[in-house]
Amino acid sequence: MSEQIRAFLDDEQNRERIAAVLGHMHALLPPEQAGGKGLAGTRFVFTGGLEHFSRSDAKRLIEDNGGRVVGSVSGETTYVVVGADPGSKLQKGRDLGVEILSEEDFVRVLRDAGAL
Repeated sequence: MSEQIRAFLDDEQNRERIAAVLGHMHALLPPEQAGGKGLAGTRFVFTGGLEHFSRSDAKRLIEDNGGRVVGSVSGETTYVVVGADPGSKLQKGRDLGVEILSEEDFVRVLRDAGAL
């Protein structure tokens, strides 16, 4: 049985899926349970232009609250934030089952995490 578990964990796709599930679970914790950093363990990808935030301001808010901003969508991505004229990252996020956020949804996530 231990060989089967090891084989499962050695598979890169399985590790990515586990990381994605853990990232989503961690995002559900209240900020005080997430170590005071309401976005700890989350990964954001942006595509398209935001109306109310510059990319640098959005990135700062995320990173100051324990999250990460990454440049490409993967199984470890928690959210794809979609602005005006999104690119291919939107479709990749959909294909991978990543949660897609409008700018309004992004603000809600920031508020829920205590970042705003």
